[in-house]
Amino acid sequence: MNVSSKIIYRYAFNNSYAATSYFCGQQLLRPLNKSLEFGALLPQTLSPGFKGQWSTSSREVAHRVMTAVALFFLLPPSLFLSAFGFGLSYLGNLSRRSVVVLAPKEAKSLESAPPTSLRVTTFNVAYMPPFVTVINGIRSTEERRGDVEQSLQENDDDIVACQEMFEEGNTIATSSVLRDKYPYQAILAGPRTVGLNSGLAIFSKYPLENVQFHRYKDASGSDSFANKGLLCATVRLSKDRVAFVFNTHLNAGHVDSDGGAIRDLQLEEAKIWLKAYVDSSPYKSQSVGTLFMGDFNIAQDVGVEERVASHQWAKHEGFFRGEFNEGYEGDGPLAPGETGSPGTFFHIDVKGEVTGWDPSKLKDWKIERECLDHILFRTQEVAGRQYKSEGYQRDLMRGSSDHLALRARFSLQAAT
Repeated sequence: MNVSSKIIYRYAFNNSYAATSYFCGQQLLRPLNKSLEFGALLPQTLSPGFKGQWSTSSREVAHRVMTAVALFFLLPPSLFLSAFGFGLSYLGNLSRRSVVVLAPKEAKSLESAPPTSLRVTTFNVAYMPPFVTVINGIRSTEERRGDVEQSLQENDDDIVACQEMFEEGNTIATSSVLRDKYPYQAILAGPRTVGLNSGLAIFSKYPLENVQFHRYKDASGSDSFANKGLLCATVRLSKDRVAFVFNTHLNAGHVDSDGGAIRDLQLEEAKIWLKAYVDSSPYKSQSVGTLFMGDFNIAQDVGVEERVASHQWAKHEGFFRGEFNEGYEGDGPLAPGETGSPGTFFHIDVKGEVTGWDPSKLKDWKIERECLDHILFRTQEVAGRQYKSEGYQRDLMRGSSDHLALRARFSLQAAT
């Protein structure tokens, strides 16, 4: 365990015994995770040179034969060790906090007046376990993490809300890299022993107060393996001004499937929690804005894929364009020669196969875009917005995630 991990785990658990139990359990689960990664590789379609596969078909076949042999010998002991690993992890999680909140030892000196503007970003970073990245045909989280960190370091954001930070080790590493720029952090929200945490995180230049995590009651499909919910925080902008920030990742799936129905229920839960959080805050009168952002898996645009058909957006229009609002201002290049409305999630079709990575190297590819990520704000509290998806040609070619960061800058007006 490195120094950063020790610091994080010290804040994550109520006592050192729980932290030690959890850490030992995770080490015992590593052979099983590697077995899952090997097992996920074997049935994948041959795509030499892409998706982490070896350069030729014959070499990739040889690679898979060696992988199958390794899996044959690795799986039995990994299953044996995993029984102890799950047990120790479970015992550790009994004394674990629902979210890790980090702050510098010396508190930020607050100004008497709030900032005149606020820059915020939402970014689904796809920090997936290795076997999931193999199944999805994407570069490993370890490979992409530096690109994500560079993207977040390059932009002058005040608050960043991330989704799919499922991989604890890589999340901790990114947390450490960003500590100088974003000293106030809420990470590793919604831990669980079997499956993934919520993947939600907030990084801020300003102090975070009253950080809470609420878990959604229901999930469907692959989302059932994640502890999805709503991450809430009060951001202290000045001595007498705050902003309320909410980060979420709603269930995926076809709009008319169980996934779409669950997504509706989750959004209704989020509305209730959001209202209760703001109404119960002793700083409600100090608010200069309420921001609700994340990966909603709901697209506004007409003509997008059926699974995120625009009529689900219309169903919640009273929320998206009533109590809250959002707007797109400005277009930009999505790919060489293309312009259009901002997109945040991309399907890149290559000869009938799908890859999310580096289309600049491909001779024959077609891109489809959906805007599944959103930054919503209360119209009565925030004014003079400039809202757009920035830098997405650069980020798309970089291949840091299958989503692009959506950034917004708001001019603030004091609460009355």
